[in-house]
Order: sequence, then C-alpha cells, then structure tokens
Amino acid sequence: MLNNLNKPYPFFDDLWFNLKVIVGISLGMFLFILFFQPVYLSGFEFNTQLMIIAGYGGISLLVLSLNNIVLPSIFPRLFLKGNWKLYMDILLQLLSWAMLAVAYNFYTRYVGQVALTFATSFRIILVGLFPVVILVLVNRFKNLRLKVLELEELAQEAGISPTVNSMDPEVTFDSENKSEILTLKLSEILFI
Repeated sequence: MLNNLNKPYPFFDDLWFNLKVIVGISLGMFLFILFFQPVYLSGFEFNTQLMIIAGYGGISLLVLSLNNIVLPSIFPRLFLKGNWKLYMDILLQLLSWAMLAVAYNFYTRYVGQVALTFATSFRIILVGLFPVVILVLVNRFKNLRLKVLELEELAQEAGISPTVNSMDPEVTFDSENKSEILTLKLSEILFI
C-alpha cells in the first residue's frame, strides 16, 4: 500500500478549470449553508445572515484558491506531472480541510457571534470536509475522462474502431417470481 502512495498522481494545473471548479464549490457551500443551516445564526436580520453565510463561501474560495492555484504557482517544480505523488495530494487535501475547519470555526465565533460548543464545532469541521471531497471527486472524474480520451486515441492509432456490432446478441434476465423481465444487449453488460 505504501508503494501506491508514492506513485505519480496527476495534478491539474489548468487555471481556468481550477477557477471554475473552486468558484462552483464556493457557491455550493454558500447554498448548502443557507439551506441546511449547520450553524444557527440567531440575533441577526435576514440580510445580515445572508452576508455572514456568504462569508463561508468566500472562505472556501480563498482557501481552495490558495492551495490549488497559488501554491502550484509558487512551487511549480513540486506540482509537475512526474513529481506530484498520491501522498502529496492527500496531504494537500488534508491541509485544505484543516484550513477550512479552522477558518470556519473562527468565522463562526467572531463574525457570526455563535458560542462554540463541541457539537457546533464538530458540525463545522464536517462542513469543511464537503469542499475537499467535491474537489477530489471533480479532479478524479477529469483524470478518468483524460484516460478515456487517451485510450480512444491509442485505439485509433492501432486501427481498432469502437463501433458497436448491429447484430449484438441480447441476454434476458427473469425475476424470481417471473413477473419482471430485463433484456439487455451483451455490449451493455459490464459486470455480473
């Protein structure tokens, strides 16, 4: 397992892609906190509450931009394709989570004027995990999309065409009580 952590891992240094993702995640955090209200902001009028909640989105924007745009521009050699490893990406995401959790807690205490209890602080720490998880998933999907495109190019170079046979046989599955029938083409079945 330790060998897997030391394998090269892609870091997407595309500024526009990272900006779109980070702005989307920040807007999503604003909406998530607005609708689910993991922190109850009492004693403020509604417009003030909106401004405070918008601050959580701003914190997300700042922290994720710092870790995914500013740091790679300061240390470009570290983030190169061959130099960036899986364990480095895990450490970067843990750093992002820690920074978000601390910033959210301070913001909640001093701007939102909410007395922090263990339960409130724990909820805020868990909320700080959401942007990191979404960022990891988006980057993973982009990595998989790039691998699919690479495989399609290799298949074209090798002269293999990814056409579907029109005479694709079908497989029929019956339910236990024989009331439902599922018919699939063989090419649509990936795993059984």
